[in-house]
This record gives sequence, C-alpha cells and structure tokens, in this order.
Amino acid sequence: MNKEIQISIIIPTYNRKEKVCNLINSLLLQINKNFEIIIVDDGSTDNTYDALRVYSNHNNISSYRILNSERGAARNYGASLARGKYLNFFDSDDIALENHTKIASSKILELNNPPLFNLSYAYKFDNKIKNIILSGKINNKIFSNNIVSCNGIFIRKDIFEKNKFSENRDLSGSEDWHLWIRLASQYEIFSFKEITTYIIDNENRSMKTQSLKQVKKRIDILLKYVNNDLKKNIKFINLCKINSELYSFISMTASFYKNEKLISFKYLVKAIFSYPLILFSRRSIVLYYRLFFRW
Repeated sequence: MNKEIQISIIIPTYNRKEKVCNLINSLLLQINKNFEIIIVDDGSTDNTYDALRVYSNHNNISSYRILNSERGAARNYGASLARGKYLNFFDSDDIALENHTKIASSKILELNNPPLFNLSYAYKFDNKIKNIILSGKINNKIFSNNIVSCNGIFIRKDIFEKNKFSENRDLSGSEDWHLWIRLASQYEIFSFKEITTYIIDNENRSMKTQSLKQVKKRIDILLKYVNNDLKKNIKFINLCKINSELYSFISMTASFYKNEKLISFKYLVKAIFSYPLILFSRRSIVLYYRLFFRW
C-alpha cells in the first residue's frame, strides 16, 4: 500500500455484522489499492466488533467502537481518524464494485483535486437491478430530491472538516441530504455515469423501519434547517423544490397507514402549494391512486 493514502472509506455500522463483512470483502477486491477502510461500530449488540477481528491482519483496515450515537456522529468520528485526502462514506448494507476506487482516483486526477464529486450507482432488490445514472452538474437535482447515494460521493477532507454530518439523532435518515444540500449551495458538484456501487435494498434497512411519527419529526427538523439556516444560500425556487419534496415524502409515508389518509392528503396539498410542478411527479401519481382509489 502507498504511504500516502488517497481515499478513506468510512463505514458506520450497527448490528450488521454479516452485511458489513460482505461490504468489506467487496472493497478488498478493488483494482486500485490506494485507500484505507475505517469501520465504526456504533454500539452494536450483535458482536459486530468481534466479527471484524478477522480483518486485523489487513494494514489498511481499522475498526473502532463507540457508544451508540447514530450515523452522523459515527461518520464524523471515522472522518476524524482518516488519513486520506478524500473521504467516501458507505452504508454497511451495500456493496462496492471492483472499479470503485479506480474510477474515483481517475476523476480526482481528471478534475484536478475537486472539492467533491459523485459516481453513479444501482439499486439491487430481489435480484433485480435498476441503474441510477447521474452525469454532469447535479446541483439542481440535489435540490429537487435526495438522488445521490452516500456511497458515490467523494469529499476532499479539508472541505468535509468545514461541512460535517449533523449529529442530531432525530435527523437520522436525512442527515446525508442535509449535507448534500449544504455542499450544493457552496460548490459545483459534478457526477459521472460510471456505476461503482450497489445499494442492496431490503426490508431491514433503517429508513424502512421508522414509524410515521419518527419520519415526521425527522422531516420537520430538516425543513427547519433548510428554511432557517440555509435560506440565504439557496435560491427561492430551490427552497420551494426542497420543501415540496419533503412534504410529499411525509404524504407518501402516511399513505401506507390506513388511519392516516387525511394526514397524507394534507401534506400532498402542502407539497403542491410549495412547488406546483410536483403535481406531475411519479410520487404524486402514486399518491393520487393510494388516496382516491384505495381509501
């Protein structure tokens, strides 16, 4: 391994010992070896930390254990220990393709050490694969919805040190979009079409296990952050898009609860008033069906 590490891959994990090992194994197959892996066990109760001992003979893998603090804090802790010039954060459910660090290294050289950049990804669910190709400047797409994968973003460490993940536990699940919005309001973010990771979708992902109450609380916090702290840095039209997306997300979540259809309808109306073009979005069309034909 080169003495000067180019990329630090940071993996927070909580009770995912088999999945995080699958991810680490995929990273060990990388073509480009100039990277380190930092795993932060966020207070697991399933012997995850003990399972990671199998990698103790790899000099580019480090494991740490902290009290449960949620993903934002775990990622920030891992970043504070990183030696790489660029930071890359993985969810422990997911998988890296063997070209991940090779493509990233080539883009760092091509863009002459940019503040940050993004690589495309694919969803994998029930042996089905859906490619998410993002190419060119993606700032407006980031303002419209949380389209990027955490696994695909590479942030120069000096930039991250000024723009860390929020450690508010109640924001967990949206702390990544909160960071992307902040970064998109300061820097041009370019994405490349090369797919280098798989998001392994499953029913046990933490985003799918939150209650409606937790989702509403999380989204309300993000709305306050955006409309108070970030308002001066974001164009009005982009604020409208963000608000609309968040309201429609609450609406969609509520629509799955039989007794919360009125809540769903209320937030759909708020979404439409915030940004009327959302009327024609795919999510809105699904909501129309759920609200008016499955009442």
